[in-house]
Amino acid sequence: MAFVDESYDDRDYHVAALVIPPASLPSLDRGMARASEYASEKFGIPHDAELHGYEIMSGRGRWKSIRGKYSVASSIYMQALEGIRDSGAKVFIRGVNIPRLNERYSYPDPPHQVALQHVLERVDIHARPLGKKVYVYADEVPDQERHAMTMELYSKIGTPGFRDSTLASIQHPIESRPSSDVPGLQAVDLVVYLYRRMYFHDHKDDRARQATRKMWKIIAPAVAYRNHWVP
Repeated sequence: MAFVDESYDDRDYHVAALVIPPASLPSLDRGMARASEYASEKFGIPHDAELHGYEIMSGRGRWKSIRGKYSVASSIYMQALEGIRDSGAKVFIRGVNIPRLNERYSYPDPPHQVALQHVLERVDIHARPLGKKVYVYADEVPDQERHAMTMELYSKIGTPGFRDSTLASIQHPIESRPSSDVPGLQAVDLVVYLYRRMYFHDHKDDRARQATRKMWKIIAPAVAYRNHWVP
């Protein structure tokens, strides 16, 4: 199974897929639960607060009590990343530069669709030798249903571009779920947000830069593939 989420700004759009065998899913869920318990017991964060990368690191929403406390935020984040890494999950990340996409094509596909297509192609390559279908779960976002329909169409006619895949290992349609109810979606959110902070964010605070590098070092062994397309 695969959990899919995105992280983006005006310049770059990234989609990540966290792929994990169903038998290993309880390990992932336990790792995420331990991070929530740590945040609650040590720092008073509501136990049911969603593990959301942006909110943790910026101290927003239910994480406002740790705003500006980079060491606290990173310690919670690292607890979750260790659980993700130790579960045996593999992460695939694809990104696209939005201005260059719009410059190169007269009628460009939405960047979400482009990055989603590319990351599913990589998941398909990973899963093909195993001979099993990958069930894909995505966070609820605007146009998610249209993107899912497009991916299902690609399974019949092939994806555009030089790779030309029918995504044979992907079970269609992609299923949308609220991330608040699915630890796997929260896990992939943490990884893709951290990836963008690591490689595409201009840190103005040295503490935040150091914390980001330290966190990325934990999850890097689980990242099976990452690439960023500049058309």
